[in-house]
Amino acid sequence: MRIVRFFFLVSLTLLLSGGDFATAQQYNFRLYNVDNGLIETQVESFCQDRRGYLWIATQGGLSAYDGISFTNFTVSEGLKANTVRALCMDAEGKVWIGTDQGLSFANGLELINNEFTNNFHNVFINVIYKDFSDRIWIGTRDQGVYCYNGHQLVHINRELGLSSNTCLAITSDQWGRIFIGTVNGLNWLDDEGIHNLFDDAPRTWVVNKISVAEGLTSNRIQALHTEESGHIWLGTFEGGVNIFRLGDAGLRIKDVRHLHKDKKCGNDSIRCVLGLVDESVTTLTRGLNARVWIGSNSGLSMCEKSDENAGYKFTTITTRNGLGNDMISDAMLDREGNLWFGTNSGISMFEGMKFVHVTDDDGLSSDVATSVFISRDSALWVGTWGGGLNKFNIRNTSQQSDVELYNSSNGLSEMIYSIAQFDSGPIMVGTERDGMYRIQDDRIEHFDMSVGLSFRTISVIKKDKYGNLWLGAWGGGICVTREDDPVHGRFLKITKKEGLAGDNVASMVEDLDGNMWVGTQGGLTRITNEQDLFKKSAKGELPEMLTLNESNGLKCRAVYCLRLDASGDLWMGTDNGVSRLNLSNKEEFVFTQFTKADGLSSNTAYVIDFDSDGNLWIGSNKGLDRINMSIYNISGKVFVKHYGKQDGFRGIECVQNASARDHQGNLWFASNVGVTKYNLEEDRLNTIEPITNLKSIRLFFESVDWTEYTELLDYSTGLPSNLELPYSKNHLTFDFVGVSLTIPDKVKYRFYLKGLDNIWSPPTSTPEAVYSNIPPGEYTFMVMSANNDGIWNKQPVKFHFIINPPFWKTWWFIMFGIIGVVGGLYTYLRRRENRILQQQKILEEMVTERTRQLKEKKKEVELQNEEIAKKNKDITGSIYYAQRIQEAVLPDRDNLIELIPESFIFFKPRDIVSGDFYWFKQESDKVFIAAVDCTGHGVPGAFMSMVANQLLSRIIIDDGVHDPGKVLRLLHSGVVGALESPDRDVIALGGLDMVLCSFDLQGMHVDYACGSRPLLRIRDGKSELFKGEKYPVGMILDKERYFTTHSLEVQPGDKFYIYSDGYTDQFGGPNYDKFMTGKFISLLEGFHNVSMEEQKKTLENLMEEWIGNKRQVDDMLIIGVGV
Repeated sequence: MRIVRFFFLVSLTLLLSGGDFATAQQYNFRLYNVDNGLIETQVESFCQDRRGYLWIATQGGLSAYDGISFTNFTVSEGLKANTVRALCMDAEGKVWIGTDQGLSFANGLELINNEFTNNFHNVFINVIYKDFSDRIWIGTRDQGVYCYNGHQLVHINRELGLSSNTCLAITSDQWGRIFIGTVNGLNWLDDEGIHNLFDDAPRTWVVNKISVAEGLTSNRIQALHTEESGHIWLGTFEGGVNIFRLGDAGLRIKDVRHLHKDKKCGNDSIRCVLGLVDESVTTLTRGLNARVWIGSNSGLSMCEKSDENAGYKFTTITTRNGLGNDMISDAMLDREGNLWFGTNSGISMFEGMKFVHVTDDDGLSSDVATSVFISRDSALWVGTWGGGLNKFNIRNTSQQSDVELYNSSNGLSEMIYSIAQFDSGPIMVGTERDGMYRIQDDRIEHFDMSVGLSFRTISVIKKDKYGNLWLGAWGGGICVTREDDPVHGRFLKITKKEGLAGDNVASMVEDLDGNMWVGTQGGLTRITNEQDLFKKSAKGELPEMLTLNESNGLKCRAVYCLRLDASGDLWMGTDNGVSRLNLSNKEEFVFTQFTKADGLSSNTAYVIDFDSDGNLWIGSNKGLDRINMSIYNISGKVFVKHYGKQDGFRGIECVQNASARDHQGNLWFASNVGVTKYNLEEDRLNTIEPITNLKSIRLFFESVDWTEYTELLDYSTGLPSNLELPYSKNHLTFDFVGVSLTIPDKVKYRFYLKGLDNIWSPPTSTPEAVYSNIPPGEYTFMVMSANNDGIWNKQPVKFHFIINPPFWKTWWFIMFGIIGVVGGLYTYLRRRENRILQQQKILEEMVTERTRQLKEKKKEVELQNEEIAKKNKDITGSIYYAQRIQEAVLPDRDNLIELIPESFIFFKPRDIVSGDFYWFKQESDKVFIAAVDCTGHGVPGAFMSMVANQLLSRIIIDDGVHDPGKVLRLLHSGVVGALESPDRDVIALGGLDMVLCSFDLQGMHVDYACGSRPLLRIRDGKSELFKGEKYPVGMILDKERYFTTHSLEVQPGDKFYIYSDGYTDQFGGPNYDKFMTGKFISLLEGFHNVSMEEQKKTLENLMEEWIGNKRQVDDMLIIGVGV
């Protein structure tokens, strides 16, 4: 919408200034430190266990991360020391923990120190490694290397041929060879020699040595990596990376390559490649897509195979690119393909390269990008708000780029709206208020209103197949000119006045038939284009135009962007989702709509584009959505994948109509934080299902010692086995976690308690399930989880338990109880049968006598019923006569409409006669209207209403009292006088809850007085209650009552309502509750544009439905008056 391109951008203009050119790009890293729960920020090593937990060794203790929280360990929990240097998981799932003072194990979340770990008391451990034969290798600082095969521990040191007793790195290759990096070169043992280390075999093995003398650039080997090709990578201290293969006998190493920072080693026989970020390498890790990640104290170097630069391409990644800290201590590729880097300030998890960002830190002159374009020479052009135009010349050998800036200093506007290029021609630039610019060979031409353009704000630039240049303006419609001569050429202006859907033009596209489609804030317009467009315009003829909007099939008000797909259909991003128009159907317009109901994250579609696989991309105010068009075209099913901040798309709010696809198939999107590149090849589906773990079980929300209920515990999890609980312990909470570290916040869960639930729970992000009041029985709790891409566990995690019944529900108790009950029942029945037989004869005699008496009584009752029926008929007739009297006394309701046309009286007695009554009369230029609710209903209420009605007529008509407050005071005295009993001093009488209004419609005001009922006014759909005295008229004999007259100004359109409490107190509806005053007032607020007659009908129909077949509880009266 316009706020993205104008109001929002203007508000940020003062905050932005141009930055220095840079050559970096921003990558997505997820950072963890002590604020997130990590025990300490100086990370030394990583390990992932079979439950999926990530273990982090730091200089302040040990942390285990499950995607939700960190569990921390120090010497207080059993660590040998707080400085943890190395981690490794063995074949049994135990985590080996190497510290600067010895070794510990972790089985699950339980730390173990035993006789084996005592072998390493006060040993400084640098590295722990598991080889392909599941042997564990332990490298120390000054005691050489240990190897454990599961049965025997052996020790290798300098006396046995090791180059140094300080080991820094260990790895193995596919042939079973072990490589040991020390501070004095590289050692290696073959598989046969390793086997001969054990079982007191004769020493026929040799520790092989490679050092600087054999061609290494440094003897301090700090990192190792092997490849399937046989190449060995050595990360050295101040010697870069050495790559080689072991040679045959007599040739120690061959195929040698060196990777350095910026200076070659000087040996012409060795291939040297430059590009490392630092000569001192701390880690070597193989990532996805055959990339090798090289860590150092100056950041990361991502190394890829390349046809250039001697076979390797480097990408430097430092804190400028999003890395948390440049000092890399360790790296690990987890089971899902995520890279984790340990640094001096915590953990940096690399989220991949599917999204890469260019911001002001990378040379962009302003973070607020307004347009993005890829030119014929593959340059990236970015228009900004307040920073001019940026051109990035991307080099093929690197992810880095050079930047050129065009702004007011070299003749271009600072406010860029649109960018275009046709064939290999100049770059066309549309601006805010400065017209259009043309850039070619560093020459800038400016075109504005002074040279013929009809407007200055150009939001869209398009060229048709006839060579015409179409310029769309925000607020000015369309201007058509010639591309080859926009200055001296002819101009055709098309605006809303000429038939365009709107003057705020957001997008244009030419279809396969040459028609120009224009998206505006007011809808969509098709302009039939012709070659002789200007000849016809010279004659005053406009091209044929057809506008589509809500009135003829387009289900939106605003069209923000337009695209044609491969088949020529038109796609629109609108304020109501995305629409597709089938242009192959020439007879009618058929739209297909995609909205939030189909899975879109927002209905505000600012951007639409297609990637190289034909997928539809939608940019909105809530990020990006991708629709798999292959699935949709085959099955008609809409499969949407959303990309937000968690997925790496930082911008969230896309800029209107600002996207581009480069020649490599990457998509570029502009946002308020720069531009973002999406690389389809780097976007991989996470097919690795989470590892679901049942973490704990709580009893009545509290953690408990399960040894009180079972003798068996799984010490790796702390969960009970063969759990049986008494019937009173039947409230359980299951805590679980699905470990998927890619995007932990997107993990979903489903659970099911077999034996209680009928179906699985709906997907939820809450990692717990609560079951209360579980009945006795045998149960199996099952839970499964799904990762960020919706991949669910194939098999759930299960936990079996039993809730035992109380003793009175056991089978033996029930059996004995049944026997006792049956025996007692049999004895009772036998005795009862004898008593019945004895009494039967007596009863038969009594029945005979009683039958005779009843016949006589029946005749007597029939005579009484006839007399009662006659009396009831007489009474009912009297009441109906009273009804006719009451109706004769009350004024005709239609007369009120004659006095005030916009009025109604809704009157519904509960019984034949009513205790509620209405009264109105015109006196002079005033209309008096009263709504009165007498004490009681039926006959008593009717008597009261007739007394009050006569008193009102006498006071207002006969006595001429027109002040509402005085009328109520005199009415109070009249009621008291009429009902006064002379033989009592104080008496409680019947009362009247009422409102009396005096409407002066010529003077536009109303006077009113209230006795325990309010006056309601509705003005412009908003209600206001006006209350008077809280006590009624009458009721107490010896107290004189005073009532205040209030006055209100009346405005045209005001509506006033006075009413009794019968409508609001009526019970009904599906739950048989009161209608309530709040609902009644809300109903009247919704009537502010409805006639009084329709209001009355709606009130009657609604109350009829509300009561249904129930009984009316009170009389109902509502009087409405509209001005």
